[in-house]
Amino acid sequence: MRLNPVIVRLREQCPGLKRVGHADSMEAIDGLAEVPAAFVHPFADQAGGNTLDNDVAQRVGAMFVVQIVARTSSDSAEPLEDARDAIRSALLGWQGEYHEPIEYVRGEVIDVSKQIIWWRDIYVVGTYIRSL
Repeated sequence: MRLNPVIVRLREQCPGLKRVGHADSMEAIDGLAEVPAAFVHPFADQAGGNTLDNDVAQRVGAMFVVQIVARTSSDSAEPLEDARDAIRSALLGWQGEYHEPIEYVRGEVIDVSKQIIWWRDIYVVGTYIRSL
């Protein structure tokens, strides 16, 4: 699955994110000045059965992760939820160059400290593969 269109979409639709990129740029976060941030990387594929008799054609659910880095919540602000809302709004139902619209799968905490929370949201998009 090509993830550059997802990154471009998040950059265009989520101006509140200070950084959006591939997972290889996660290490370069320079403290609280660069959050909230989102990083995209592949997660897993789930293939369905073959739909043809004399050839192979399968629907594949291609999953990808949007990893979010945000300040921890306070009594007056919830930066993680603000970032997640913006990202969901940009991605849910968006089809882009994919065969089917993007759907949400699940989210989970990765790590949390006194000032920063790392969160992972998993999305899936249906595509098709076929033998030539």
